[in-house]
Amino acid sequence: MFFHCHPQYYCWGHILFSRGAQAVMGEEKMLRSEQGSGIERYSVGAAGGDGRGGSNAFGCLKNLLAQGSVRRPIQAPWGRAPGADSPNSMRTGMPLPSRLYHKIIYRSFMMKRRFVFTVILCVLTLAGCRGRKQEAGSIRVVLDWTPNTNHTGLYVALEKGYFAGEGLRVEIMQPPEDGALLLLAAGNAEYAVDFQESMGPAIGRDRDALPVTAVAAIINHNTSGIMSLAKAGILRPRDLAGKRYATWETPLVTGIIRTIVEGDGGDFQAVQMIPNSATDAFSALSTDVDAIWIYYAWDGIAAEIRGTAINYLDLGKVNPTFDFYTPVLVTNTAYAAAKPDEVKAFLRAVSRGYEFAIERPAEAADILLKYAPELDAALVRRSQEYLAGQYRGDAGRWGEIDGKRWGAFYRWMFEQGLLEKDISTQGFTNEYLP
Repeated sequence: MFFHCHPQYYCWGHILFSRGAQAVMGEEKMLRSEQGSGIERYSVGAAGGDGRGGSNAFGCLKNLLAQGSVRRPIQAPWGRAPGADSPNSMRTGMPLPSRLYHKIIYRSFMMKRRFVFTVILCVLTLAGCRGRKQEAGSIRVVLDWTPNTNHTGLYVALEKGYFAGEGLRVEIMQPPEDGALLLLAAGNAEYAVDFQESMGPAIGRDRDALPVTAVAAIINHNTSGIMSLAKAGILRPRDLAGKRYATWETPLVTGIIRTIVEGDGGDFQAVQMIPNSATDAFSALSTDVDAIWIYYAWDGIAAEIRGTAINYLDLGKVNPTFDFYTPVLVTNTAYAAAKPDEVKAFLRAVSRGYEFAIERPAEAADILLKYAPELDAALVRRSQEYLAGQYRGDAGRWGEIDGKRWGAFYRWMFEQGLLEKDISTQGFTNEYLP
């Protein structure tokens, strides 16, 4: 059990959550029952339920406040959202950046942010709700999604005994739906895998910012971009005009597409922004849309294996502002301040894991497959070969974050009104890296 709440504070959380849900997000039917609370069916500390908290960040909060525990969700094949019922849902997808975390963060944290952060503040400050006390050297790492090649270095460090060599006992956990940062901020994990773009709204606030800090870049450059079938003729951003783009209806995605299209002299108003949350990029491109946001390390490599002719717009190369860090390894700020030596020991082991994956990608792929045998082995091996050249990239060491590049993206987000304040010099540190 990760989270323990005294019944007295659960009751207050119940009231705050229920009334806030009714007043601020009445359209979120999943968060309220006919009586308006939506959480009566959970009991304090109960282990019942399906372990999933709904389709957005409010689901995680519902678990934290009402269920009293957050458990590992039902595991889904890589690239399929837990609970996806389509037989054609993609088995070869990465964590699907826009389809998942963009929609989660910007609908949950930006459009309804006041209520969300009020509840988060209650979760973090109520005296009766505290994270589980950890023994010295005991570390919990929450992934952003099901295991994949973004995470290989962590599994290598576990398998090869690098963590044990530093005196650490590490547990790698899959997240409650949409809740890795919330779990981390609440003190119920020491590290989480997340993304610079989704961290922004969580830390870029005048009040109630989450106490989290990025301590390492898992991949040195942004490997995500816009994929289209070659026959669509989308060779550059302005070619999106008149085409159907699969949007997840978030300010971030809209802002990025607008910027790259207009920056290339195109007409953004002519881009057909088609709401689409498909988990199978190739099926979507063959039927509903002309272009979709992907991680090249998975969907792009999958296209190569399939022999599918595609065009790909690399966001970081189209516009250097969008060469942001995705994903990153994040820690709880208070934990890091209290145990700096433990953070350094952890990152020494993780760094060794990723250096191993860089130098010996085939062996690293086999280690990942040992821990996640449900993955497509051929795709994992090809993806691992590709990422071997991307993890460290042109940085002097694995994990190092370039402050200018980090700041440029957050400055753009602030100028676009996606952040409440300019955090271009905040949210990361390189001080714990070996």
